[in-house]
Amino acid sequence: MGKCNFRVSVNLILQNNGKICLMRRFNTGWNDGMYALMGGHVEDGENPISAIIREALEELGIVISEDDINHVFTMAVNPDHIYLYFACENYKGIITNKEPDQCDDVRFFDINSIPENIIEADKKALNIIFGNNKSKYEEFGYSK
Repeated sequence: MGKCNFRVSVNLILQNNGKICLMRRFNTGWNDGMYALMGGHVEDGENPISAIIREALEELGIVISEDDINHVFTMAVNPDHIYLYFACENYKGIITNKEPDQCDDVRFFDINSIPENIIEADKKALNIIFGNNKSKYEEFGYSK
Protein backbone atom coordinates (compact mmCIF):
# COMPACT_ATOMS: atom_id res chain seq x y z
CA MET A 1 0.00 0.00 0.00
CA GLY A 2 1.40 3.40 -1.00
CA LYS A 3 1.71 6.57 0.97
CA CYS A 4 -1.33 8.86 0.93
CA ASN A 5 -0.84 12.46 -0.12
CA PHE A 6 -3.70 14.55 1.18
CA ARG A 7 -4.62 17.97 -0.22
CA VAL A 8 -5.71 20.42 2.46
CA SER A 9 -8.76 22.60 1.87
CA VAL A 10 -10.00 25.36 4.14
CA ASN A 11 -13.66 26.30 4.56
CA LEU A 12 -15.01 29.40 6.28
CA ILE A 13 -18.19 29.40 8.32
CA LEU A 14 -18.79 33.14 8.16
CA GLN A 15 -21.55 33.95 10.62
CA ASN A 16 -23.80 36.98 11.02
CA ASN A 17 -26.80 37.06 13.40
CA GLY A 18 -27.32 33.29 13.39
CA LYS A 19 -26.87 33.00 9.63
CA ILE A 20 -24.02 31.57 7.59
CA CYS A 21 -22.63 32.71 4.26
CA LEU A 22 -22.88 30.29 1.35
CA MET A 23 -21.75 30.65 -2.25
CA ARG A 24 -23.36 28.89 -5.22
CA ARG A 25 -20.79 27.31 -7.54
CA PHE A 26 -21.01 28.25 -11.20
CA ASN A 27 -19.02 27.39 -14.31
CA THR A 28 -16.32 25.46 -12.41
CA GLY A 29 -16.94 21.92 -13.67
CA TRP A 30 -17.30 20.61 -10.09
CA ASN A 31 -20.63 20.69 -8.23
CA ASP A 32 -21.94 23.62 -10.29
CA GLY A 33 -25.33 24.82 -9.02
CA MET A 34 -24.51 23.66 -5.49
CA TYR A 35 -24.04 25.94 -2.52
CA ALA A 36 -20.85 25.65 -0.51
CA LEU A 37 -18.98 27.38 2.24
CA MET A 38 -16.37 29.84 1.06
CA GLY A 39 -12.96 28.26 0.80
CA GLY A 40 -10.24 26.71 -1.26
CA HIS A 41 -6.99 24.80 -1.25
CA VAL A 42 -3.95 25.63 0.83
CA GLU A 43 -1.17 26.61 -1.56
CA ASP A 44 2.44 25.41 -1.39
CA GLY A 45 4.30 27.06 1.49
CA GLU A 46 1.10 28.49 2.98
CA ASN A 47 -0.44 27.58 6.33
CA PRO A 48 -4.21 26.99 6.70
CA ILE A 49 -4.87 30.24 8.59
CA SER A 50 -3.11 32.29 5.91
CA ALA A 51 -5.09 30.38 3.27
CA ILE A 52 -8.49 31.17 4.81
CA ILE A 53 -7.53 34.84 5.18
CA ARG A 54 -6.40 34.93 1.51
CA GLU A 55 -9.52 33.12 0.28
CA ALA A 56 -11.84 35.50 2.17
CA LEU A 57 -10.23 38.46 0.44
CA GLU A 58 -10.09 36.78 -3.00
CA GLU A 59 -13.64 35.40 -2.98
CA LEU A 60 -15.63 37.82 -0.80
CA GLY A 61 -13.51 40.97 -0.71
CA ILE A 62 -13.40 40.98 3.10
CA VAL A 63 -10.54 41.12 5.55
CA ILE A 64 -10.57 38.69 8.46
CA SER A 65 -8.09 38.68 11.30
CA GLU A 66 -6.24 35.64 12.58
CA ASP A 67 -7.47 36.55 16.08
CA ASP A 68 -11.11 36.17 14.93
CA ILE A 69 -10.73 32.77 13.29
CA ASN A 70 -11.49 29.58 15.23
CA HIS A 71 -10.89 26.04 14.01
CA VAL A 72 -14.14 24.15 14.66
CA PHE A 73 -13.98 20.93 12.65
CA THR A 74 -11.83 18.62 10.51
CA MET A 75 -13.08 16.14 7.92
CA ALA A 76 -11.15 13.52 5.97
CA VAL A 77 -12.78 13.31 2.53
CA ASN A 78 -12.19 10.23 0.42
CA PRO A 79 -9.98 9.76 -1.45
CA ASP A 80 -7.39 12.44 -0.75
CA HIS A 81 -8.58 15.60 1.00
CA ILE A 82 -8.53 17.03 4.47
CA TYR A 83 -11.12 19.77 4.97
CA LEU A 84 -10.47 22.22 7.80
CA TYR A 85 -13.48 24.25 8.90
CA PHE A 86 -12.97 27.63 10.52
CA ALA A 87 -15.62 29.91 12.04
CA CYS A 88 -15.52 33.69 12.04
CA GLU A 89 -18.03 36.40 12.96
CA ASN A 90 -15.92 39.54 12.59
CA TYR A 91 -14.70 40.92 9.31
CA LYS A 92 -13.93 44.23 7.65
CA GLY A 93 -15.40 45.29 4.35
CA ILE A 94 -18.54 44.64 2.37
CA ILE A 95 -19.20 41.11 1.18
CA THR A 96 -18.96 41.10 -2.59
CA ASN A 97 -18.86 38.26 -5.10
CA LYS A 98 -15.27 38.73 -6.30
CA GLU A 99 -15.37 35.63 -8.53
CA PRO A 100 -18.53 35.97 -10.65
CA ASP A 101 -17.01 33.61 -13.23
CA GLN A 102 -17.08 30.82 -10.59
CA CYS A 103 -19.96 31.84 -8.32
CA ASP A 104 -23.41 33.18 -9.22
CA ASP A 105 -24.88 33.78 -5.74
CA VAL A 106 -23.54 34.78 -2.33
CA ARG A 107 -25.89 35.14 0.61
CA PHE A 108 -26.53 34.37 4.25
CA PHE A 109 -28.85 31.51 5.22
CA ASP A 110 -30.35 30.71 8.59
CA ILE A 111 -28.54 27.66 9.93
CA ASN A 112 -31.92 25.90 10.19
CA SER A 113 -32.81 26.72 6.55
CA ILE A 114 -29.77 25.59 4.60
CA PRO A 115 -30.65 25.03 0.93
CA GLU A 116 -31.10 21.46 -0.29
CA ASN A 117 -28.55 22.00 -3.06
CA ILE A 118 -25.51 22.21 -0.79
CA ILE A 119 -22.36 20.15 -1.22
CA GLU A 120 -22.80 16.98 0.86
CA ALA A 121 -19.54 17.26 2.80
CA ASP A 122 -20.40 20.83 3.87
CA LYS A 123 -23.93 19.78 4.80
CA LYS A 124 -22.60 16.96 6.96
CA ALA A 125 -20.04 19.24 8.61
CA LEU A 126 -22.62 21.95 9.36
CA ASN A 127 -25.06 19.41 10.79
CA ILE A 128 -22.37 18.16 13.16
CA ILE A 129 -21.00 21.60 14.08
CA PHE A 130 -24.43 23.10 14.80
CA GLY A 131 -26.09 19.90 16.00
CA ASN A 132 -25.87 17.92 19.21
CA ASN A 133 -22.84 15.91 18.09
CA LYS A 134 -19.85 17.96 19.21
CA SER A 135 -17.26 15.80 17.49
CA LYS A 136 -14.34 17.72 16.03
CA TYR A 137 -13.55 15.05 13.42
CA GLU A 138 -15.51 13.12 10.82
CA GLU A 139 -14.90 11.14 7.65
CA PHE A 140 -16.81 11.47 4.38
CA GLY A 141 -16.96 9.12 1.40
CA TYR A 142 -15.18 6.17 2.99
CA SER A 143 -16.92 2.79 3.13
CA LYS A 144 -17.31 1.40 6.61
